[in-house]
Amino acid sequence: MGIAAQSAPASISVAGNFEGNIVVGDNNFVVNTNHGTIVYQQAAPRVQLRGAMPQPPRRPRTFVGRARELAQLENQIASSEPVVLSGAEGLGKTSLAKQVANGPAARSQPHGVIYLEGLDEQGTTLAFGDLIQRLFDTAYESQPPLKVDLASARTYLSNLRPMVLLSGMQLSQANLQSLADLFPSAPILIDQEWAPGGEVFTGLDLGPLERADSLLLLAERSGLAIDPTTQGLLDELAASLTDSPAALVTLSHAIREKRLGLADALDRLGKFAPEAAGGAPTALERAYLVVLSALSEAELSMLAQTGAAPGISVDRKWLEKVCGGRPVSEKLVALQLLQPNSPRLRLMPGLREFVLRGQDELADKKRLLDHLLEELEKKQRDFVFVGDELGNLIGLLRWAAAEGRWKEALALARGLDPYLALQGLWDAWGTAVETARQAAAALTDQAARAWALHQIGTREFGMGDLDSARGHLEQARDLRLSLGDEVGAAYSQHNLDYLSVKAGQPDSRKTPARRWLIGGLVALVLLALLFAAALGLNVPPILSPTATLTATRPASSTPTAIPTATATASLTASRTSTEGPTATSTSSPTITNTSRATFIPLINAVMRERAPCFDGPGRIYLYYFGLLQGVRVQAIGRTDDGSWVLVQIPGFKDPAKSGRCWFATNSVDLEGTVMTLEPVYPAKVGPPISHNPLGYPPLKNVQATRSGNLVTVTWTGYLIPLGDREGENSPLYLVETWTCSNGKIVFSPHGLSRERFTISDDPGCSEPSHGRVFLSEKHGYIGPEEIPWPQTTPHTTTPTP
Repeated sequence: MGIAAQSAPASISVAGNFEGNIVVGDNNFVVNTNHGTIVYQQAAPRVQLRGAMPQPPRRPRTFVGRARELAQLENQIASSEPVVLSGAEGLGKTSLAKQVANGPAARSQPHGVIYLEGLDEQGTTLAFGDLIQRLFDTAYESQPPLKVDLASARTYLSNLRPMVLLSGMQLSQANLQSLADLFPSAPILIDQEWAPGGEVFTGLDLGPLERADSLLLLAERSGLAIDPTTQGLLDELAASLTDSPAALVTLSHAIREKRLGLADALDRLGKFAPEAAGGAPTALERAYLVVLSALSEAELSMLAQTGAAPGISVDRKWLEKVCGGRPVSEKLVALQLLQPNSPRLRLMPGLREFVLRGQDELADKKRLLDHLLEELEKKQRDFVFVGDELGNLIGLLRWAAAEGRWKEALALARGLDPYLALQGLWDAWGTAVETARQAAAALTDQAARAWALHQIGTREFGMGDLDSARGHLEQARDLRLSLGDEVGAAYSQHNLDYLSVKAGQPDSRKTPARRWLIGGLVALVLLALLFAAALGLNVPPILSPTATLTATRPASSTPTAIPTATATASLTASRTSTEGPTATSTSSPTITNTSRATFIPLINAVMRERAPCFDGPGRIYLYYFGLLQGVRVQAIGRTDDGSWVLVQIPGFKDPAKSGRCWFATNSVDLEGTVMTLEPVYPAKVGPPISHNPLGYPPLKNVQATRSGNLVTVTWTGYLIPLGDREGENSPLYLVETWTCSNGKIVFSPHGLSRERFTISDDPGCSEPSHGRVFLSEKHGYIGPEEIPWPQTTPHTTTPTP
């Protein structure tokens, strides 16, 4: 089927693999998994409130205490106040929120109780735009389905008065303000670990239980009575566990199921005394360690498999099939270590870190990945299945990409594509199709790359970014033509034609469809770059073996795709971060200004493949830019083990900017041996320290505790708005550690999105272990804050960070 020039969009027949459609504005997006989504004109859909009001979540089976907090929340809901219920893990935030959602004030709201739960333990799998879509779909039904954004959702939701309950999500101050604007007359209750500042939401910081309530909880869950023979021991147990509800529940179920005496339970707790001041996480860990000693290998395996899942729950039948059967799950449910989420099972909140210790998390993740890929191939159109597994599927997609499992990542992205597009979860859709493009490039699968480009451009069309949409759709069309895929090219051309009509521009097909396949390639690339620069756009770095330029850090965590064209260019662009200022915090190690540091010896190197370059020796650091295969660079330093090399890009205009960044050693061909280079991290080169133009405060309360060879680090942080981050999926915190392993100090960097981290640190090193933590923002890193490392034995050597 050829592409003949005409003045109106082509008529494309979506046959055979039809999935559904969704309306965005007056555009109807019709999904077809063979060739990609296409767009038609569409009248406004019919939108109406759902016939049945949304109901609150199930009331907790047993709920003890919190009379003061319940009374306060009842009053705030009756007054339509927005409230953030905050506190550490294990204090019962979610149980309290569910209890009050079933109270008289919540049930009196005229539009019911809208309850949404996060898809993962960190509450970050879905971005705020996708949360808005889920809120709209909970209250309204539309035919055809309607994709909303913040503005269009407000026209519907602002007239409602439900109680809005969001559990297990981490929302920024800006998100909270937008949420309050969506429901200006409705009470909102959010439970999350931290309470942001601001005047919109009232904060309620949850503390430990009252002692009388702790005794009642212990007695009820243990099946005991409070009498003169038990009260004293119950009081000691409650004090030992700092009145933390999750810890009390864990221990009480162990007492009941294992038939432990109270004195025996107290004795066992004493064997796991904390090394630092207590708190809910420490209390829960100690209670779990008491239970741990009585668990079988099959029970530990089932807990670990559940904990390795990125989502909050796992299908019960599959879990029982691979981890010991129904008796194992029933025993863990009786102990409340696993909780029914029919027909699924979920790990008790706060236990994930503990159940994964000493287990093969990689093997468990791989087993779940293989299972879900097999199921997704059969059930891609079963949206109930995909919805149930969404947290696991998206989490595994990101994990597969981070691990370089590109075949699995591509299969997951394509499998998720119809659901994310048609359910209006377009932030997650964008992540999926961009991952598909990266996977296709890594696998040199040109057909898959063309499909991903088509989907990226079509999504951008729906998001209103017409210029970028046109570029991606044209790339998809031309690549499909070069592959002889005329049907696929017709799909891409159809969307281009429709885009041109919407934008009031000439038919895109009057530009020769095969312009990239004829002469003038270099001139067109240069013209595009110069035109973008004239408009003030962020020009993606395009480096060839003869290119000379400096590159601007992109706003997204995903490197901008590097065109395969070869171009000779001389451009200068300023990097947004200040290179290497000296940190002033007295609690932090000094970050040396390295912009003019001397590095000897040097080794010439040539890029073996197209590869990204980072601000530190690891993919968790901020992305700097990418280089094409064949570019010549100088290798000027290495990490201790030689797995990462620091390179200098020749020809940068401003020597103060240095043009230095880190590549994985296996992505360059060295004219020499990597170990002859000087190890320079972090003695000469540290991560770029942000000049912090947005004024974010440093991290606080950095603490570390040791349990055997495991060191757990915690700190008080905060979420910063997405616009100030490198990207929505980039790590919020950078932790760098130097720990003892096999008699040697080993450096490792870690990108995290939560304020808690555990690492193994063995005895036997002559130098002390140490570490530091940074806050990450798009200009660089804020900090560092030194970790007060708990040593195994006294040391006299002072570390050089």
